[in-house]
Amino acid sequence: MNTPKDDLRSLIDAEIATRSGAKDSPQTPPPGPRSPRHIDLSAAVQQAHTDADAPVAQPTHTSALTTRTVVTVAIVLAVLLAAWAWQARTPALSGHAATLHNLAQAVEQYRLSRNGSLPEQLSNLEHFPKTAVEWQLKHWKARDAAGRTEIIWAPNGSKHYRIVLRQGNEVWVYSDIDGQSRQTKP
Repeated sequence: MNTPKDDLRSLIDAEIATRSGAKDSPQTPPPGPRSPRHIDLSAAVQQAHTDADAPVAQPTHTSALTTRTVVTVAIVLAVLLAAWAWQARTPALSGHAATLHNLAQAVEQYRLSRNGSLPEQLSNLEHFPKTAVEWQLKHWKARDAAGRTEIIWAPNGSKHYRIVLRQGNEVWVYSDIDGQSRQTKP
């Protein structure tokens, strides 16, 4: 393959020979060994022509189903991570506070299953502690002689309530208005 430089040189030599009156056009000298720079340039040009002729690969497109699946999985993982972080941040209740919260959850389940009515007694609920005794609010001054945990159910109308837990000198109160258990003075 003749390079453009060699073709141009042979054309110039032929024109010079014609003007000078030479009968035969001078022979172009055979191309000599090419310099490494010349080889790299012609190889690059040839590679560019080859690459231009090669078919271009089309970018792959993900299907809408795959995209939705990835987004759904990401959302589920984010929700699970948030729930885990929230639960880790919320301290686990123990002791009397946990007992009051378990009773409050039982009251709320009762309320949901009975069209919003509150139970008449807590001792009939499943989560009422087996070793506790229930007192009515009017018997606040009464004390259990055996020293058991005393639970007082104090409905406030038909919508709100308080649960009081007394164990010895400790008194804990749960109010449904704020959903918190607090230790108070007897």
